[in-house]
Amino acid sequence: TNSGQSFQDVAPGAIEPIFSAPFEIAPSNPRVLYAGSRFIYKSTNRGSTWTIPNPNFIDQGNAIVNIAVAPYNLNHLLVSTTPNANNKANIFSSKDGGVSWIKLTGLPDRLATDLVFHPENKDIAFITFGGFGSFHVYQTMDGGENWFPIDNNLPDLPYNTIVIDPEQPNNMYIGN
Repeated sequence: TNSGQSFQDVAPGAIEPIFSAPFEIAPSNPRVLYAGSRFIYKSTNRGSTWTIPNPNFIDQGNAIVNIAVAPYNLNHLLVSTTPNANNKANIFSSKDGGVSWIKLTGLPDRLATDLVFHPENKDIAFITFGGFGSFHVYQTMDGGENWFPIDNNLPDLPYNTIVIDPEQPNNMYIGN
């Protein structure tokens, strides 16, 4: 509000992030923020206060590494978690702002490196994966129920990010 002359810490007080905690602003309402550690934290007032919508671990204590918020529904979330000694990495969906979670299936047993919703179609989302020897870019056309690989002729390399061009949403950029 003052052209960057001052800043305010908006992190949840007790957050225990991995190296770099994920933060996401809801595209449909910039007052709503989500942050991740072993829980999802939600703020509805630009980070002044935070709540934990569900006090249980999303993935048995695995840390959240990515969060995506749907552009037209600030309560529709995708999150990915890290693996640990006892659990593999997973991807979860919530359609109620983090109160309940559904584990997504039909995806590789790998670390998801990025998650993104299509800016104009609420049913389309994409996920990128690291590693070698399998597909690396997946798409859903039904809001996350079913996923299929779309990296047809891409080299077998880990992919770390996916961006959809806001001016031309049919264009997608994938980085490794």
